Amino acid sequence: MVLVGCLFVAFYNSAIAADGFISEGGKRPSVLPIMGWWGIPENEVSRERYREAREAGFTHLMQYASTVEKMRKFLDMAHAEGIRLEVKMTQLRTEPEATARALMDHPALSMYHVKDEPPAQDFAKWAAVIKRISSVDKKHPCYMNLLADASDPQRWLGTPDYSTYLRRALDEIPLAFLSVDYYPCILKDIALQRPYRDTDGDVKIKERWYNQLEIVSAAARERGLALTLFACDVAHFNVHFVYPVPTLAMLRLQQYVNLAYGAVALQYFTYWNPGDQGLHKFHESVIRIDGKRGEVYDIVSALNRELHARSGEFVGGKVIDISHTGYEIPMGTRPLKKLPGWVKKLQTLGSGAVVAQKVRDDEEILMVVNRDPCKEMKLDIAFADAAKVKRVLVDGKLASAASYAERYFVAPGYAEIFKIKAN
Repeated sequence: MVLVGCLFVAFYNSAIAADGFISEGGKRPSVLPIMGWWGIPENEVSRERYREAREAGFTHLMQYASTVEKMRKFLDMAHAEGIRLEVKMTQLRTEPEATARALMDHPALSMYHVKDEPPAQDFAKWAAVIKRISSVDKKHPCYMNLLADASDPQRWLGTPDYSTYLRRALDEIPLAFLSVDYYPCILKDIALQRPYRDTDGDVKIKERWYNQLEIVSAAARERGLALTLFACDVAHFNVHFVYPVPTLAMLRLQQYVNLAYGAVALQYFTYWNPGDQGLHKFHESVIRIDGKRGEVYDIVSALNRELHARSGEFVGGKVIDISHTGYEIPMGTRPLKKLPGWVKKLQTLGSGAVVAQKVRDDEEILMVVNRDPCKEMKLDIAFADAAKVKRVLVDGKLASAASYAERYFVAPGYAEIFKIKAN
């Protein structure tokens, strides 16, 4: 068992080291890319810290450095521990060509961080920076995360509405992939003291989250862009919302729904705790502000192990249809009306589910995600020939659907996954 474990870790590290965040040279990743935003502070970087991130299931980290020399050292350490870096440096804005030239040959380099959430009036400026970096390094993409539909059009977007913002961003900026953040799990009661916690199912989902996912997923498919989405794992306050210390169910919901909507790489906001930062009052992230592991470290580690174990159903898959069940379906979504031919019946009892139909190589895949972050969902599902259908277990192992009864009890935020060989 020890030998097998060592061999797996060696393969896992080499696979990460060979993979880009989305793709490099047209190759799809062999490991599900998972990135931690707000990575290790400059004065805390060490091989042990990168190993800690890798052991928590992260394949990529955002990394800041004040000088190129420091960044090269950080890349060396990250590479030794099987982590790839999204490099964030002031010099990428002031000296883009020279900075890219100094880093582009490093095997731990994944991409260049250019800008987070740019308003429309700044598109031309950041597009010019990306073009200058890409003129030197055509292999590594530039990272830009766009604003979400929840942003105030006049104050933040710089456009009359979100559809205009997104269309202009995709028209005017040479994006290698589409990245958008939206954090759906909030507490109903905002008059709480830190640490913000869900004490008794006091979590609700922002009503526009699924509408946001419908918009960006459709845009990514139409433009032929890979999609990467976020889960919020850091408790904080944001004027009108309180984001609680996440439970496993909350994080499961976010990441499984992201995958259902076609994300090919996942992100967490954040890895290291950014600190109070004025109104936001960030706390209880994967790594606390004091550098110690918080309770979120173990929760995220457990989920990442689960996602990696089941990643064969996500890496390289293509979304065919996304729909919803339930007495009420979320704003901007479609009710489930047509099942794939190999599924005879699919009914849910509870808040409802996201139902994603995908294809991957020679397989058809069905994901059924419990939309409720707090309560179990009953799933009744029957197949035309259950002996041909495989159920993907939580550890990634496959079992015949014929071995199970037609009723499943789906944990909050969890995804039941079934697959069959395509005809």
